[in-house]
Amino acid sequence: MTEFFLGRFSMTSSNATRYSLIQSACSQSPTAWEQLVHIYTPLIQAWGRRLGCQSDEVDDLTQDVFQSVSQSIDSFRGDGVTGSFRGWLWRITYRKWIDRYRKDVHEAHGAGGSTAAHALAQIRDTSINEPSEPSTSEMINGALLRATNLVRNEFQDSHWHAFWQSVIEGQSTELVSRNLHMTPAAVRQARSRILRRLRVVMGDLNAEESRPSQKGNDP
Repeated sequence: MTEFFLGRFSMTSSNATRYSLIQSACSQSPTAWEQLVHIYTPLIQAWGRRLGCQSDEVDDLTQDVFQSVSQSIDSFRGDGVTGSFRGWLWRITYRKWIDRYRKDVHEAHGAGGSTAAHALAQIRDTSINEPSEPSTSEMINGALLRATNLVRNEFQDSHWHAFWQSVIEGQSTELVSRNLHMTPAAVRQARSRILRRLRVVMGDLNAEESRPSQKGNDP
């Protein structure tokens, strides 16, 4: 699937994760697009299954979603006001599911039958009242973990271990500070910086609001 969408981009980028993947994708970076697909494909597939899609339908829905994203990503603004990229992606996924389901029901309705007509009326009503994003903590954490691999080398080892132990492993700040011989304040600062960086990568925060980081000189 990644290869299918890379055809839209012509530029290369050896440092696509330095800023927001969304901004890099808008700049036609194939590396950024590949990483974006890597992070969010499992999440879209999970949404599809929760919407009732069968295995073959999940793949088709995912392709429809990324096709739409590739055409409209320039319109997304990760400014903390219009919403997160994940929320924007969910709305596209839901609309694409509605489109596919409406088409199936409409074809069935064309063949006659009151049941199909009733189902078509229901799906029209549902499309007006968009449900909330059906993500579980496990689904969101999966996307977060995939994103962490993209920014690992931007941070000092001690800061990364502080983030990993406190956020991913759920250890207390006090325990992490003792394990890593850091002050609690340093642990909290490292955790905050890396979480902020992940929000930029995943489209939940404007890249301009976060300074680029260098290994040995974290943001």
